[in-house]
Amino acid sequence: MTDRLIRCVVFILVCVVPLASTPARADEADLLLRLEEQQKIIYSQSQRIDRLEQTLDKVIETQQGGDSSASSTSSAKTTPQGTASGPPKPTPTQSPPTAKTADAAGSVDDPFAGKRAPKKGYDPEQSFFGPLPRFTSPSGYSFGFSGVIQYDVAGYLQNGEDDSATVPDFRDGSRIRRGIMSIVGVFPKDWIWALVYNFADTNDSVIDGVAFASVIYRGFDPWWVILGQQNNGIGLDSSNFSSHRVFMEEAMPAGAFGFAPGSPVMGISTLYRQNNKYIRLGFMGDPAKNPNSVSDGATGDEAYGIHGRFAWAPIAERTRALHVGASGYWRKPDATGFSSDPEITLDSTRLIDTGEISRVDNYYFAGLEGAFVRGPFSAQGEYGLVNILRKNNQSGQAAFQDLGFNGYYLQTSYFLTGESRNYYPRFAAFWRVKPKKDFSLSDGTWGAWELGLRYSFLDLDDGESNLAGGGIRGGVAENYTLGLNWYLNPFVRAQINYVHSNVENLTDDGLAEGDIVHIVGTRLQIEW
Repeated sequence: MTDRLIRCVVFILVCVVPLASTPARADEADLLLRLEEQQKIIYSQSQRIDRLEQTLDKVIETQQGGDSSASSTSSAKTTPQGTASGPPKPTPTQSPPTAKTADAAGSVDDPFAGKRAPKKGYDPEQSFFGPLPRFTSPSGYSFGFSGVIQYDVAGYLQNGEDDSATVPDFRDGSRIRRGIMSIVGVFPKDWIWALVYNFADTNDSVIDGVAFASVIYRGFDPWWVILGQQNNGIGLDSSNFSSHRVFMEEAMPAGAFGFAPGSPVMGISTLYRQNNKYIRLGFMGDPAKNPNSVSDGATGDEAYGIHGRFAWAPIAERTRALHVGASGYWRKPDATGFSSDPEITLDSTRLIDTGEISRVDNYYFAGLEGAFVRGPFSAQGEYGLVNILRKNNQSGQAAFQDLGFNGYYLQTSYFLTGESRNYYPRFAAFWRVKPKKDFSLSDGTWGAWELGLRYSFLDLDDGESNLAGGGIRGGVAENYTLGLNWYLNPFVRAQINYVHSNVENLTDDGLAEGDIVHIVGTRLQIEW
């Protein structure tokens, strides 16, 4: 509208007004000469307007934060329902449910983004919504669909230090790792509901596939209240969407400790997202698929606990970020256990496993996390430990020792094509990546390429020489993972991971079991 208005005004000033003020002349040739001169003036002014518009676009891109915001703005012009580097833009008939007051520059206040976010290209309140158009009613109700498919193929090669030792045998093959369908809706103006179902994880019961089923109330801005089945919110790697991680699976300690209580789980939590800080605190039970299960001990009561996570991002931009945080939980079960896969899950065989740990009174986890992003380079790491307190007040039973396990990982990644991991501070996690140029054979462009390297360590042994007194021989493992990601476009990605896993277990007789596992895994992932 603005450029059309400018052109109209210029036309009136340089053409219509001079003509209107020119006295009528009988000489037709003179009139034609004047018309020709006016056309030259109009052409000159039109070129000047084009140059001014180009300059204005450059100024707007600079004010929106350089290359990262420019790509968001460009995507917003071509994609009606969102950008790959951030949450989707609302439809013309739908305003953000909790829209802030816009300033004269057309921006909304998003303190978690580290700057004032341009309203046109980035709407943080739409973070739950996928790229597809949403269905919106005149009264303000809306809902939309999204999903992800992950198809994995992997092969394993094992060689043990002791040929006579019994070690797990992993199975080569293929599987659909995830087949997720999500539907998310908004009730004006403070309610969000979401249902996420994984068709690849239904097992023996329909409820097994329910990955997320919650209602969110955000009328206490900036606090949210989440009720229902939800992510347990522990750690950085396990809090990222599975489709937005650098590697095919989370690191060993993130999976063993973050998912040990179950995830997602039933519960109620509160979420604070403001001033570059993220705080989440919740009261969590068991996953919906196994409340009051036998694994919860002799009483059959559902396990429960308090979970929390805090993160702070002193630098919180899309392609430049510094993130630090801590998380933890305390839980009250009768029995529990910890285990890890070899960071590729084609086969369900555990790499190391404590089995069920009996006579558990309660246990708690504490972890530290950090991440750094600067352009194409990123680094990320976490450390965590678990302490288990045993029940020793039963008469006639020998006292069992308390237990402690720990683990950590470090990873880096680099975009060979110049893109960046996309830090999303409002959820203290990472969002999807938008290639500078999507893959296209006709245009000769090849998308984005990212190289990743990770080292992880997990120790599930404690009291291995005191099995009679409650010691556990779960095993010790260290993994080296090399990964290559090919982002064909923001919603299609191909991955290849090579994992070298070195495992040390102990038998009940104290004999060493050593096994080295080489794994090559590939994944095709499609989001919508």
